[in-house]
Amino acid sequence: MEPKEGMSICDWASCSGGLLLHGGDVRQLFLHGQESNVATYNISRINMILPACGRTRSSTSPR
Repeated sequence: MEPKEGMSICDWASCSGGLLLHGGDVRQLFLHGQESNVATYNISRINMILPACGRTRSSTSPR
């Protein structure tokens, strides 16, 4: 997967967000995911924030 700056990456079963984070520079991408398990959803949210120290443009929501 080699997305370019400004592209969106969607993962409809994101679990902890690992696939989203391996898509490239998270500061230049729009990340979207969903997870039905609230605990895993919260882990995913944390994983979206930590790599860029809060500078990500991410959107995750519980299903």
